[in-house]
Amino acid sequence: MNRILVSSSALMGLQMLRQRIKKHPLPSFVGIIETRHFLPGRVRFYVPVLKEDKALGTKLQKQLKTVKAIHKVEITPLTGSLLLSYAPSEVEPIILMGAIMKLLGIDHKLERSRQGKLRRQVGRWRKNINNAVFDASGGILDFNSLLSLALAGGAGYSFRKMGLRTTPGPFVLSWWALNRMTGDPDE
Repeated sequence: MNRILVSSSALMGLQMLRQRIKKHPLPSFVGIIETRHFLPGRVRFYVPVLKEDKALGTKLQKQLKTVKAIHKVEITPLTGSLLLSYAPSEVEPIILMGAIMKLLGIDHKLERSRQGKLRRQVGRWRKNINNAVFDASGGILDFNSLLSLALAGGAGYSFRKMGLRTTPGPFVLSWWALNRMTGDPDE
């Protein structure tokens, strides 16, 4: 009974995802430009840079109004919303999206490697701890060397007590997780 329920729920979820993809044929780039609503001839984007720079929004609006295929341009700086009404027979919506990105100068953001908020926060935390250890030790140790010494000491103790039968402990696993999460602290 439970298997049937789980399987049917999974199939319903896939169907809903498939329908959502059909509703939004335009890509969304989180934090850069996101497609919020699409109908042929009408599209609404969320563009965070429009919330930060009202003058840029005014300039974009003037430039887009010169395009004959675009009938209406509405920008709401408070929400970062950009609503376009256009002639679908004259211009593809993906072309409009590309033009908006180019005019706003946000197209280069797609080329950069993007990091999640959690990884950025852990990286900041690690850099702050590194600075604190460095300052407290008078420049002798940093976070990486202190943690490496602690791990080496723990490994030596574990090897002496258990021999070769040891497995990675919680500190080693934490160290691996921290390194995977933040990479090189000097990046």
